[in-house]
Amino acid sequence: KKLETAEQVANDLGIPFRTNSFIEFLLKSEVDAVCIVAPPHTHAEMAVKALSAGKHVFCQLPMALTQSDAIQMVTTAQYYPRLLGLCHNPLRFIPAVVRMKELVKEGYCGALMVGEVVVRRGPLVHPKGYTWICDKTMGGGLLNSVGSYIIDLLVHITSQRVAEVNGSVNTMFSHAPGVEGYRAITSDDFCTFSLRCDRGLSVAVTLNAHLPHHYSQEFMLIGEKGRLAIRGNDLYGQSHSDPRERLLVRGDDLVGKMQ
Repeated sequence: KKLETAEQVANDLGIPFRTNSFIEFLLKSEVDAVCIVAPPHTHAEMAVKALSAGKHVFCQLPMALTQSDAIQMVTTAQYYPRLLGLCHNPLRFIPAVVRMKELVKEGYCGALMVGEVVVRRGPLVHPKGYTWICDKTMGGGLLNSVGSYIIDLLVHITSQRVAEVNGSVNTMFSHAPGVEGYRAITSDDFCTFSLRCDRGLSVAVTLNAHLPHHYSQEFMLIGEKGRLAIRGNDLYGQSHSDPRERLLVRGDDLVGKMQ
């Protein structure tokens, strides 16, 4: 990033040190932890360097682009057991997700049978032009940038492991306004996949980046007794014996208080 951007953020937050050099940042003795929020193709290199410099590491999803990179990250973290190395998904901590996990554990839905996740959004190309999300070699595309979070949430909420995966990724538009010269969009802008979990749950996922000026998401789990659904940041629930759906957690309720 540009140094001017770092300076602006540092001034806004009252941070005395600012730099656009990752190595210079790691050399600062007062830095205890590094949070890696960067294009996926940089995750492995940055995490290994940070751990080797004696820093705790929090890395956003997806962890890495290849199995070998992921193994290198894990191996490095194990070599420094006193350091904390985590891949994190901040969506785990929004009130709707926290409450959904609690209700699933309490048996609100009964035995889980079916899940459905749909995310609809605008095109991958940023209004300012081509970015890493358009390039599959940099970890761009819906499966990496969105799908990795969905799979993590599914495992986290249901406590079930994924046993089988089937799906397809598609790049419907390789060129778009604002993308000039030799650059082409190579990452997936439409993705569907199904997951079968180890205790019988089957989940269908659709990720669609062909709705300009739009964003919506729904994460639904259906069981023998009822269903739970997160739409936007709100959690809804409905027992099979109840004729109407009920709002359980409002998205703007920061403490997740039951309605």
